[in-house]
Amino acid sequence: MNDWMKNIPDDYLIANINLPGTHNSCAQYINFKFISRCQNKNIFDQLKMGIRFLDIRFNFDGNNLFLNHSFLKCKASRRKKENLLFSDVLSSCKTFLKENPSEFILMSIKREAGKSEEETFDYFYNTFVKGNNIFYIKNQIPFLNEVRGKIVLLNR
Repeated sequence: MNDWMKNIPDDYLIANINLPGTHNSCAQYINFKFISRCQNKNIFDQLKMGIRFLDIRFNFDGNNLFLNHSFLKCKASRRKKENLLFSDVLSSCKTFLKENPSEFILMSIKREAGKSEEETFDYFYNTFVKGNNIFYIKNQIPFLNEVRGKIVLLNR
């Protein structure tokens, strides 16, 4: 399922492609897992399984952009100590897209906790998006050939 988009014609608008996705995509390792865990695979494994829509929810503390599920921070591993950072998620996405250049990822981003929405998205844009050609951020629905190997951002 790594490259299921390779046979879709380049001139398809991405709005015409049904994308499998996950809810709270980073909520694999999380406290209160019996009521808050949404996933049993990490981002890279979800992408390998064919998932192309990621629901990413932020918590910005002024220094780092963590992944969140409501008021709970997502964890990087079962150890429950280290918080999952957006930089880790982005690294997984970049690795997957480098290995599978026919694909794209639709990433929905949302501030869920922490600093204000303005501070959070300013940090996100200036730290991760600005000058990084992995992201497609034009305010239009692209054709598939415009976004292969990229992450298309949606801000809720």
